[in-house]
Amino acid sequence: MTMTYQMPQQRVVPCSGYATAGFVFALMGLSPLALILCGIAWQETRSGERGGHAFTVAGLVIGGVALALLVAAIALAATGVSILEALWGTNSY
Repeated sequence: MTMTYQMPQQRVVPCSGYATAGFVFALMGLSPLALILCGIAWQETRSGERGGHAFTVAGLVIGGVALALLVAAIALAATGVSILEALWGTNSY
């Protein structure tokens, strides 16, 4: 009597398009759009319905850091402080 061994079938979960798009937009510097798309992707990927949770987390982190830097640059520009002066404390006159 011969025994046959069957490999268990692996479940393939497709990657979330929102996660991929949010990650790409975060890399491009479009942080508000990236944060919105990654927020939508978080709902899909958290439950395991879709793959790409790592893309979602990376997009949120990159987008959040980029948005914080953008807000800081706008705040410095609004107060009349140059970014170089704020970083190095030297006058560029």
